[in-house]
Amino acid sequence: MLRIPGQKHKFCDGVTRRSFLQLGGLACGGLTLAQLLGAEAQAASGRSHKSVIMVYLSGGLSHQDTFDLKPDAPQEVRGEFNPISTTVPEMKFGELLPKLAQSAHRFSVIRSCVGQRDEHSSFQSLTGYTMGEVQRDGIPNFGSVVARVEGPTDPVIPPFVDLFPTMKHNPYNSTGAGYLGSAYNQVRADGEDLASMKLRYIETPQFNQRQRLLEKLDGFRRQADVVGLDDANENWRRAFDVLTSSRLLDALDVEQ
Repeated sequence: MLRIPGQKHKFCDGVTRRSFLQLGGLACGGLTLAQLLGAEAQAASGRSHKSVIMVYLSGGLSHQDTFDLKPDAPQEVRGEFNPISTTVPEMKFGELLPKLAQSAHRFSVIRSCVGQRDEHSSFQSLTGYTMGEVQRDGIPNFGSVVARVEGPTDPVIPPFVDLFPTMKHNPYNSTGAGYLGSAYNQVRADGEDLASMKLRYIETPQFNQRQRLLEKLDGFRRQADVVGLDDANENWRRAFDVLTSSRLLDALDVEQ
């Protein structure tokens, strides 16, 4: 039996990679380093771009009415909705989720996910950290990390679009790019952000002329903060791409 010495942890985030890769750690399950590297190379050869839609319900639906019904519990506990069959044997969903029930074989339901603090855990769910461990404004959203590592798959469509509503209680709000820089902040598809995606009071040719003028006036960069200017230039480029194309607005139109 393989034993990895160290302190006991209730959550896996308390185990560092260094402690896991102690002597014999790579032998977990009989996996050798050569097999591991071979599997990574094989996976990389078939790589393709994918889009991920993360639906996070801040408060949201109750488990006993959706994915974890308790039909045998007392009436005041089990709720008013009945279970329905899914495409997975012995898995039941609430009757208000018929389309998800038809696609149950395509995804996994994880009922053991528990936040480390007694709260809605929005921050932990969107960053992987608890608010008590680090400065809130410095830790990036998962979407910002993907935007930084993978980058956009389309020059017009931003890599990270956020539909999270603005909450009155600030800790429940979606986080930004943090230490990654403002160039990797999410684009919000409502309010001022959505209005800013449209050209107003100017035609596209005039707008392009102004862009070229801005490029000519960019000679001050040598005297500016390089890191801050790089972020600003990236934001400007993305803004120009969005304003001169309707593809992003079309993608955000739920009626299409």
